Amino acid sequence: MAAGTVEELRTREGRRLVRVEGVPQALDRAAGVPGVAFVDKTERAVVLELGGGADPADVLDGARSGGPVTHFSLEQPTLAELFREAVAG
Repeated sequence: MAAGTVEELRTREGRRLVRVEGVPQALDRAAGVPGVAFVDKTERAVVLELGGGADPADVLDGARSGGPVTHFSLEQPTLAELFREAVAG
């Protein structure tokens, strides 16, 4: 990985994350959208990485089909995630 500022690393092309909070059924439906992968999951929230042509709107629609969604946002990778990625790469 090339050196850069933290902001550059967080916003580099190809790394798109969404955070969904809501009931467990909504989280399961969000995670079931084609082209997404788990990054982190708790009882009330999930962070997913959008791959290829995955659309954040599809993730939100999938989540809402499973029940109430209390929060939905695009996320930046944490410094810990960036570090793990740099060490693994």
